[in-house]
Amino acid sequence: MYPDDPWLEAAAGLQVELDAQVRDEAYEVFVAESARVRMVDRVGEVTLLLRCGQAIEGELRPPDDNSVAGHLTVVEDSGRLLLVPDAAVVTMTGSRPGLRSEGRDPARTLGSWLREAWQGDDLVAGLLCDGSWINGRVAHVGADHVDLVSGGCSTTIAVIAVEAWARR
Repeated sequence: MYPDDPWLEAAAGLQVELDAQVRDEAYEVFVAESARVRMVDRVGEVTLLLRCGQAIEGELRPPDDNSVAGHLTVVEDSGRLLLVPDAAVVTMTGSRPGLRSEGRDPARTLGSWLREAWQGDDLVAGLLCDGSWINGRVAHVGADHVDLVSGGCSTTIAVIAVEAWARR
């Protein structure tokens, strides 16, 4: 390559070796970071197929201060924000991996989100595992259930039976 200058040839060979080492290290970091990405770290336009057979379309938002631990944050085209438990998701179509936040996971729980709705007297909607929606105002938040009141009737719902939550 450099027949007239052996020093340049040696330097070029050393640079090629260093470049290969950097590429190998970068690939190892990429593989390690990719393995850490969770569903809640994915971003972009998405269609979620849930256990109940319902599909939800919208934009996946990365975790932030308003996130709820263990839930995906999806904003529908209408602007409605949905919280979808990780365990309710069967498939995701259209999203892309994002970077996992180096900060701590959201400390906010679904219970605190529901209690906030209770204090604000907000209307809450839950997509049940049978594919139907239930709406009402929060009347009580227990450890594993919530009471919603609608039309004077109170319904107790097991939190595990809800595949998506919305608050208005």
